[in-house]
Amino acid sequence: MTALAFCGQYLLAAEGPFLRILDHDSAVLLLTKQIFDSQTIHGIVVHDTCSSTVVVIWGGRSLRLAQLRLPTASPVLEIEVNNVDIWLSHITKAPDWILDFSPGLLKPQTSDNAFYHFKAAAITTHNALLELDLTYYDDSQHVLADVNG
Repeated sequence: MTALAFCGQYLLAAEGPFLRILDHDSAVLLLTKQIFDSQTIHGIVVHDTCSSTVVVIWGGRSLRLAQLRLPTASPVLEIEVNNVDIWLSHITKAPDWILDFSPGLLKPQTSDNAFYHFKAAAITTHNALLELDLTYYDDSQHVLADVNG
């Protein structure tokens, strides 16, 4: 394992370039998705919104946003693997390897919550502090991310 994060009852675990989503209570593997072609995932940060979960995933110089669609927890219903889905943005490259990433507040920019904007900070291997402007569009089919910084 190269990175871990919790998202409610779910554990997000990175192994090489793959992200695995497991149910914490049952330890059932719900989804495996390749995030990068060959770059190992080094970090995962979870951003929750009312309608979905936005996740920032990075490894080396690569940065990617993902939108998770997860079933809500219910003690009487079993979780179905088909109810878990992930949509990925394009891969953005930082000028240097990212060591750590801290997102700011995720703010909806439209009344339908289809467009979000947030600032973030990243530290690189050569001790540079990067300020990033991230824009996240959700059209319920695709996730796009624009990074300036």
